[in-house]
Amino acid sequence: MQPTEKPINEPGEQDNPLGFARLRFAEEGLPFPPAPVTTPGQWRQIGNHTFATRTLSHPLYDLDRYFAAAQNATEPDYAALGFDGHGINSWACHFYLLTASAAIFLQCRWGNALADANRERERIDGVFGLTGLLIASLTKARSAGRLGSGQRLLVRFSDFSGAGWGWAGQPDTWREDGDFTLLGALEAVESLPGLDT
Repeated sequence: MQPTEKPINEPGEQDNPLGFARLRFAEEGLPFPPAPVTTPGQWRQIGNHTFATRTLSHPLYDLDRYFAAAQNATEPDYAALGFDGHGINSWACHFYLLTASAAIFLQCRWGNALADANRERERIDGVFGLTGLLIASLTKARSAGRLGSGQRLLVRFSDFSGAGWGWAGQPDTWREDGDFTLLGALEAVESLPGLDT
């Protein structure tokens, strides 16, 4: 079961791609990812199921390439979200966010023929909820001066290729925390010295 197939260029989508992305998620019965609030012109529809704030060089399913590129401090900020996969049991809902403070890559199983859709919805709801809290904490830490220049939290949460978190440029901080990755990352940000949460 793949995400609902709809043609590109439905009325109004070119004027408000982010609004159209919200509609796609609603059609799947899924919460919307904690995407940054930007002007509609910054978002574009890349394909039937993919939306981003820049042109993407690879399918969303290729999380490894996006995560590797995020290690480079010169990689420009962007957000991407949507559905991508292959076959009958390798589909996922994706949300990628790269900012000065965070490199967050979420790949949650969705739309697979052998899965329990209600269970997957609950999982995605929890993952997006924790991610929203993490983004809010990082924003607070950055504005309070608790994140140094160039200090970026890396988060990888994939149902297909593992999960972990750490600070960019500090390999000794990397933690493979599985399902607890987002909680571990959130705790690390909230315990930064001098951050009153």
